Amino acid sequence: MVIFVYGTLLRGLLRAHSLVTADFLGLARVQGTLYNLGAYPGLSEHGQGSVIGELYRVDTPTLAQLDRIEGFRSSDPEGSLYQRRAMAACMISSGETLTVETYVYHQDLPGVARITHGDYRRHLLEAQHESEPRWLLAYGSNMTTTRLAERVGWPHAARAGYIPHAKLVFNKRASKGGVYANLALGDRTDACPAVAYRLTPDQIEDLDRYEGVPSHYLRTAIPFQCRDTDETLLAQVYLADPAQLVEPALPVDAYLRHLRHGYAEHGFDSSALPPNGCLG
Repeated sequence: MVIFVYGTLLRGLLRAHSLVTADFLGLARVQGTLYNLGAYPGLSEHGQGSVIGELYRVDTPTLAQLDRIEGFRSSDPEGSLYQRRAMAACMISSGETLTVETYVYHQDLPGVARITHGDYRRHLLEAQHESEPRWLLAYGSNMTTTRLAERVGWPHAARAGYIPHAKLVFNKRASKGGVYANLALGDRTDACPAVAYRLTPDQIEDLDRYEGVPSHYLRTAIPFQCRDTDETLLAQVYLADPAQLVEPALPVDAYLRHLRHGYAEHGFDSSALPPNGCLG
């Protein structure tokens, strides 16, 4: 069975260990509204918004454990805290729609605050660092620090590392034809080179405008493994909206030069990047 999780079961959060034996299938979103219930969130099927989460293929024992965590009793669904229901989920990396199961909050929600962007990990990061700089990942042209600085000013800090379960791909539709960088789902051995920049909330909002959030890129939060310490931290990142995906292709040379400069600046091997001279 494929399960969509959107709260404390997400990678990097309190109960992620409950899915250690499950197969990670990638990021996805479902239609609905996300509410902040304090120690955990609740998903309502009502509303025209979207909720960001992760998909896992789970076996029967893991599913039974998740039912216990979420307070779902198949023998008494009406008396359960959450109900496990089927929903349509859109894969962020491919745009494919799958029928999955998830846990829908089954209690009244009067006066409960909405998480308007529908992303629980991002909500936690922003609540923790309301006005302070926070980590944002670059895996494309913003890996070149001078390019980032030209857009939003200099970062407060930078750390090189890798995005687990991810591969670099060029399948985001560019505004004048061509393609931009994006992340594709990888297996357990894949890790995409990236840089975590420490940026203020104002800098991130300015960068949102360059990246075309939310219609071109989504800003979400994912785990990031620091190269110098092997520490894993949560950071925000831009991922192409599924509506903007095209067939993978070669980016223009000017765009590739930014990537090569960024790889060299932060000590990454650029041999895996497409060669220059592919497109003018």
